[in-house]
Amino acid sequence: MQQLFAVALLLQLATSASQFVSQCGPYDITTGNANMVVKYEFGQVAGNDAIQFTVDATTAGYGAIGFRPAGTSGGMSNIDPIAFDDTKISDRAKTAGFAPPGTEASDDVTQVTLTNAGGKISAVFYRLLNTGDAADMTLSQGMMLNFVWAFGNGKVDGGWSNHSPSQRGQGDITFNTCPVTAVPTAVPTAVPTAAPAPPAAPFTSACGPFPITTGNANMVINYEFGTVNAADAIQFTVSATSTGYGAIGFRAAGMMGGMTNIDPIAFDADQVLDMAQTTGMTPPTPDVSNDVTKVSITNTGGVITAVFYRLLNTGDAADMALSKGLMLNFVWSFGNGKVDNGWVNHTPTQRGQADITLDACVVTAVPTAVPTAVPTNTPGVPPTAVPTSTPTAVPTNTPGVPPTAVPTWVPTSVPTNT
Repeated sequence: MQQLFAVALLLQLATSASQFVSQCGPYDITTGNANMVVKYEFGQVAGNDAIQFTVDATTAGYGAIGFRPAGTSGGMSNIDPIAFDDTKISDRAKTAGFAPPGTEASDDVTQVTLTNAGGKISAVFYRLLNTGDAADMTLSQGMMLNFVWAFGNGKVDGGWSNHSPSQRGQGDITFNTCPVTAVPTAVPTAVPTAAPAPPAAPFTSACGPFPITTGNANMVINYEFGTVNAADAIQFTVSATSTGYGAIGFRAAGMMGGMTNIDPIAFDADQVLDMAQTTGMTPPTPDVSNDVTKVSITNTGGVITAVFYRLLNTGDAADMALSKGLMLNFVWSFGNGKVDNGWVNHTPTQRGQADITLDACVVTAVPTAVPTAVPTNTPGVPPTAVPTSTPTAVPTNTPGVPPTAVPTWVPTSVPTNT
């Protein structure tokens, strides 16, 4: 049983490592024909730069795209083609004329999906920008090249016929270049742009930090409530013993098990990213709107510590609204690889989840002291003396004893002379 589990895990890791992770796009390639719609996007496959195409061809037969150096318009020679029908996608050998190209010795194209509905074949496939195969044209972002497309009758490997003039086209195009987003650091470096973004507002703590018990010494999580520009916010400090990535996530309470419907935030030693909600075991991709602000990241002694915050209610439907005292299902994990470049699934000891209740953040009011009035004197005027009265003694009588008579002075007779 353990051997079967190990084999299944290795297969899962191998699948994860070979997935295309988009970095920018999709971008349109204008064909001028509604029956041939072509889009592309740049990304990575297991750490290598790659390009993915989505091609919709209104046909019951085949579709094809191809590349050659810019300026070689006209004719059908020296094209590096990729062809598909409703059963397969195939890397083809370079063309030498109008004959359909044969199969290439090394197939460097990977099929993602292939559907046939309503008379339209939709093919999604990718290849490395530089496959290392001399038969494949090396591609790059921002590159100018001659792009060729066609569709027609027949199957790729059996009897496909030449296309009519309205079923083909070519033209010099310039691939898009992925924009580079500046990642803020503890001491932000000003990056001049046409419209510089304002600095991130600071987080002001109101209560906390509070620990979230993971039961794993390699994943330590604390959070605190506060405000950002007067809006309620939550800040996390997460320490993961990992050389790759760490992640936390939220979903409704009671949703134990599985990896669906999680609103995740992931980080590695270089960045913190708001990720799109999970739909299964596949690593999530970055959210269209990044509503998480990095405060700091350190990588010391094999421990990555990330501090970041987000508003309790970001206003983004893709983000779960949080609140003080809320019960939710909290998910965490860590593993190998970078957040946006080949991160792989974690082992059972590198993940966990549980229903928790966030702290209510009750702040006790501090009584305010009432100051005692202090008399003041007018400068240059001596203070006024406050007269004191001497109380008059009031004689008291002893009950039952008559009061003492006060003798009356009787004047002495003065003799007179006759």
